[in-house]
Amino acid sequence: MSAIGVIAEFNPLHTGHKYLLTEARRHGTVIAAVSGNFVQRGDVAIFDKRKRAAAALACGADIVLEIPVSYAMSTAQNFALGGVSVLSAFGCESLIFGSECGDIKSLENAADMLSTDEYRERLQKYLDTGLTFAAAREKAAGLGENLLAGANNNLAIEYIAAARAINADMKFLTVSRRGAAHDSGTAENGYAAASLLREKMRAGDLDFCKKYIPPEAREFFLPEDAADIKRLDRAILAVLRQKTPEDLKKLPDISEGIENKLFSAIRLANSMEQLYNTVKVKRYTHARIRRLALSAFLGL
Repeated sequence: MSAIGVIAEFNPLHTGHKYLLTEARRHGTVIAAVSGNFVQRGDVAIFDKRKRAAAALACGADIVLEIPVSYAMSTAQNFALGGVSVLSAFGCESLIFGSECGDIKSLENAADMLSTDEYRERLQKYLDTGLTFAAAREKAAGLGENLLAGANNNLAIEYIAAARAINADMKFLTVSRRGAAHDSGTAENGYAAASLLREKMRAGDLDFCKKYIPPEAREFFLPEDAADIKRLDRAILAVLRQKTPEDLKKLPDISEGIENKLFSAIRLANSMEQLYNTVKVKRYTHARIRRLALSAFLGL
């Protein structure tokens, strides 16, 4: 059978992930490239990577590979590049992913357009006006139909672009995202967003979580004490306070002199949340600042 790849965090693995894995199995051996203990939004995973890998195997994956942390905890572009590179090196002939639009042709056309010099020039022009990257990207792309408004659409486009950037000869397949939208605060039609499940797990509402985690995966998630990055606050701040502005300037995805604002804020903050709120500027979201802090903490 051919090998088909899935890129995910399984943070935690829910009914939507199970649906994707089931669809993938229809096309061949399923190889999942999964984040380790640190995830793309600049956070710790809700559970240890080995438990999440075991849940993936129980729900339909045949092999689980880890995306290196320098890619797993980075921008969408780097996350996609890391996942696609791992799967390509392992011999995957195709890649399947969820999307809001469910239209692979639209996603491929968007990936082609976003790789042109014309798009890059327009993007830089809008960035120079002070727009956030997301807003500048949407204006520069001019795709219409809110294609870039969907988080899953965006990742799907980045997967395709990454595969083409490394000349990976892959076929792309997509399934329409079912139920609740990405980061939705409500569950719909038997599906809940991973962010909502993490919130409920940390609050101890396991009865809610049982409805949206496949039976095969429950033993790996529900009896455990969910991880919370707030428990690392003091340790992260202690490491950050040892860094010089020159050290901070070398961190991944840092620009615009933000290292100086970060250096000053580190000395005043009593918690990571206070640090995020102090440093946050238009182009530096909470997730981006969290990634910077964790990158320093991990020595990336």
